[in-house]
Amino acid sequence: IETFKKGIEKYPAGSSVLVVELINYYLTNNKAQEALDYLDLAIKTSPDNATYYFAKGSLYDNHFKDAAKAAENYKMAIQLDPKYFDPTYNMGALYFNQAVEIYEKAVKENDNNKYKALKLQSDDKMKEALPFLEKAYELNNKDLPTVESLRNIYYRLKMDVKMEEMTKVMQELKK
Repeated sequence: IETFKKGIEKYPAGSSVLVVELINYYLTNNKAQEALDYLDLAIKTSPDNATYYFAKGSLYDNHFKDAAKAAENYKMAIQLDPKYFDPTYNMGALYFNQAVEIYEKAVKENDNNKYKALKLQSDDKMKEALPFLEKAYELNNKDLPTVESLRNIYYRLKMDVKMEEMTKVMQELKK
């Protein structure tokens, strides 16, 4: 690790391989902050690398639980590479998971007006997730989590024809 760090200091312009190795080391060893620091360094040297933004978004999403920063980085990765499945799916999953959390609060609500308001918020988050998950499906129509998420959204938003379509795709994928 120290040798990698010295190499990065001595040859900052040509050290991208070393930076990636350090990022992977820190991710493997559950050192999210250190990985984030080196991702920032990697982005400075290669600002057009969508993979770095995806990795940074994943860190914010999974380790730091910062949905806003995760979304910002996923969107940057998608902007840099519109055909990159992983950040597209993760962006949809981020909104989908938020919708589920809101809906779970709604179900526990005794006040009908508060229930309706929370359900509406949840549906709005589902609508935000939808274009990302549809794009993810367009990029990879064999990904079961994408198909399941789309099926759930279509069900929740009463898009019955599309829900049935995803049900058939899901059954085929499970064979």
